[in-house]
Amino acid sequence: MYAYRKCMPRLNKHLDDKWVKHCQNLHRQRLKQMKPAIDNKPPPKYVHLVQNLKKQQKDEERYSQIERDNYLLLDKMSYIMTHPQLLDEKYMGPPVTYGKSLNKEYRKRELMRITEENLQILRRIQHKEPHYNHLEWEEQARRDE
Repeated sequence: MYAYRKCMPRLNKHLDDKWVKHCQNLHRQRLKQMKPAIDNKPPPKYVHLVQNLKKQQKDEERYSQIERDNYLLLDKMSYIMTHPQLLDEKYMGPPVTYGKSLNKEYRKRELMRITEENLQILRRIQHKEPHYNHLEWEEQARRDE
């Protein structure tokens, strides 16, 4: 302990050693009580940022609108189920049927003809032998390398 302080004169060796130990203990205590200079804690979480109150308000308004619409629809459906319809056949007569299409048979024949032609084209394509020979292509690629 005295080796680094040889250049400083001292009157009493024991009192000086006691004083140095006292200063070292004070220094250690201050080091233990020292607080960090850098704040590495996570930032505080603010309630107004975590809770999206505007979104919650919009959702509540949307849900209340849906509930209101559902209630109105249910009310209309219950009214329809409990009251007889005024537009039934017994009040209005049989439903009106309009005349048939005059070219229905022609369109049906034309559709059948087109379908048959498409099938014939498909058969010709499927039974046609390929024009290109991939084996010749591979052989030519080997020769060109």
